[in-house]
Amino acid sequence: MMIIGKLPSGDLARASLRVARPHALAMPKLFATDDRYRNIRGPEEAEHDRNKARIHGADFVFIVRANIERPDFRVSFRSQFGDDLDLRDEALGIISTYFANSVAPGILLYAEFCQMQGLGNDRTAEERALREIRLLLSEPVDSQSGSREQT
Repeated sequence: MMIIGKLPSGDLARASLRVARPHALAMPKLFATDDRYRNIRGPEEAEHDRNKARIHGADFVFIVRANIERPDFRVSFRSQFGDDLDLRDEALGIISTYFANSVAPGILLYAEFCQMQGLGNDRTAEERALREIRLLLSEPVDSQSGSREQT
């Protein structure tokens, strides 16, 4: 992506940026949420890890919510694992656990993040996030054939 703008001095500037695709960014955010939530670094890092879990969890929710309606997002999310079925199953397992219901860890982290950022406690937004994230667990439908994608 090319960005063109002006520097504070008024001179024109151009910069070429490489941007990660949403499905590729969602995966590390998901795993980072799990690692920080489980506080694998020990009790001395508990508060720091909980805060990072909130951030990563909210990032994951925001990425999914912004992209779930795109026809290629679910297929791309699942296909990025290639033949590594263990990694795919681990990712889908984290989603199943962290976004199982309204009191699951991922939704609670998202709600805590929103509260801390002054976004309030919006149960409707949490329920919508839960529904949209759970779509990642369902097999994507091939838009051309109407059949389920094999992953």
